[in-house]
Amino acid sequence: MIDTDDYDTADYLLGWMSDCGIETVTVLLAGNDVFHEYHDTGIIPWTVFIDQHMVVQFTDPGFDIYDVEILVGQYCQSPIPRFVNLVYELSDDGNGNAHPDPGETCELIFTLENHPYFADAFNVHAELFSDDLDVDITNPYCAFPDIPSGGSGTSSPVEFFVDPELEPHITDFTLAVFADSLAEPQTFEFSLGLGHPYWLVVDDDGGENEAEWVINSFQDLDLYVDVQAGSDSIEQSELDQYEAVFWITGTSENTLNDWDQAALTGYLENGGALLLSSQYLGEDIGDTPFFSEVLHAEHTTDNMLYSWVDGIPGTPIAEEMEFLLAGSADGAANSVSPSSMIPLAPAEAFLKYRDQGEYAGTLYDNGVSKVIYLGFPMEAIGGLAGTTTRAEFLQAVLEWFDGTQGVDSRPVEVLADQFLLARAYPNPFNPVTTIEIDLSADASLDLRFYNLSGSLVQSTFQPHLTPGVHNFEFSDSDLASGIYLLQIEARRLLDGEHQREQLKLSLVK
Repeated sequence: MIDTDDYDTADYLLGWMSDCGIETVTVLLAGNDVFHEYHDTGIIPWTVFIDQHMVVQFTDPGFDIYDVEILVGQYCQSPIPRFVNLVYELSDDGNGNAHPDPGETCELIFTLENHPYFADAFNVHAELFSDDLDVDITNPYCAFPDIPSGGSGTSSPVEFFVDPELEPHITDFTLAVFADSLAEPQTFEFSLGLGHPYWLVVDDDGGENEAEWVINSFQDLDLYVDVQAGSDSIEQSELDQYEAVFWITGTSENTLNDWDQAALTGYLENGGALLLSSQYLGEDIGDTPFFSEVLHAEHTTDNMLYSWVDGIPGTPIAEEMEFLLAGSADGAANSVSPSSMIPLAPAEAFLKYRDQGEYAGTLYDNGVSKVIYLGFPMEAIGGLAGTTTRAEFLQAVLEWFDGTQGVDSRPVEVLADQFLLARAYPNPFNPVTTIEIDLSADASLDLRFYNLSGSLVQSTFQPHLTPGVHNFEFSDSDLASGIYLLQIEARRLLDGEHQREQLKLSLVK
């Protein structure tokens, strides 16, 4: 009979039982609240069965626990090692920022611990795997020293190369660790971000970590995002590296200091996009030029005490959305003092508090920058009672920031056999970028350049291009710094089939 009060070493027992040939064992299981009601300690003896996958199967299906964690280390020394706490350190041969950027060769060094209840590990070595086509693992093998029970060891490096043309994303790696007496390798999975993300979340909620809800929404959409603490002094040059910034202040009553206001002002003047979520911002800095001249808003009410927010018909982003700021399993319960505001030109209100006629959010697009200001915490959007989820709202915000709502989006069938490849170089550019089009068939080509407000700024049409590489230049001395969208539509002359591509171009003057 083995006590199960300690949940820390569950899987260690399963390995030991397998090696010892044990298939059944009588255990003491910590009961749930129902069992606590009928038994003073909440501990009930049960006999369980360990299947071939080392998963515990109960003999009584009425007991509502599907994974049993059993402590054995204090009773028996396992004859095999058990590795825990994988730690890795990355270095690169490019900019030296210990981050895998396009075109860089990176090294990873691993450190592992061997659990003290398990045997010494000899001949320890490992192999790195990834199925990401943007990652070329040039040296997947590494070796560790022998790792005694309770000790740790650091590996020799593995090496991988990052594709120079990758789109930023998160990728998964698997490290398989081998050792003498291990019948099967022990595997560890971890993730790394490749390239520089397009978006930044500033966690400025005073250490409450409520910004995690917003970060999770990016992950729900399978989007790669950087995170920086708002307690750090963020330079404008850091913000300028991102297409959009999401500044989350949570329940912090000390919101943007003078440094933050100056950095954000310069960032927006350079064509940035900002979503600022803050229920105390108006109360804190509502009388500053930043509030009136950058956010283009006038603060009205400190504490609305309302939980329902509706989109305003006829406005971008959220006209058919409704938010319930009540917290849930998918939202923070921190909407304690939502505020209201009046928009100042060129801003407009796009959200209002239900049945109150006061505005909950404003937005503006002045042709250079885009700003969304929420008088409530974005992280409190939880999707309760069938209302809009935070991920749905985030998706709409990103589309508006990206300008896709203003760009022609007529559906065009894309061929399974693609006959068009396109890229732009350099990108970012100043003052000229070359658009390289590679056609594998005779085709007509229509190139349209848009700014982020959806206005057409340049176009060219070629009625007949032969197979091969064709170059086009994009340049205009009157264009402001910022992001431009190139929409490419090709029609194959043989059968009239279409293919459409879109490139994002960054002009930096």
